[in-house]
Amino acid sequence: MSQPLAASCEANHQECQWTRDMDTNDLYQLVYVSQSGDDVDALALEAIRRQAASNNLKLGITGVLLLGGGCFLQLLEGPREAIAMVYGKIAIDSRHKQPNVL
Repeated sequence: MSQPLAASCEANHQECQWTRDMDTNDLYQLVYVSQSGDDVDALALEAIRRQAASNNLKLGITGVLLLGGGCFLQLLEGPREAIAMVYGKIAIDSRHKQPNVL
């Protein structure tokens, strides 16, 4: 069973600080919302899907990405370090504006 992963992220959103010490072998979840960048269209969304499918498989991450009303909502689930690394990349990606961990 997965455990919600509570995190607070720095202003630059590049590094998450976990709120408690957790076993790195457990399954964790991170949910965030962001505004989609102006350049996100159907082709960009397909590129995100392809890249995520390849990268996330290697890292043991699963999840869901929703786009609607100009916003992304994503649930990521997997090992803590992998989730932190992936979210760090998402947070500085120009396709996401003002990412906020929920």
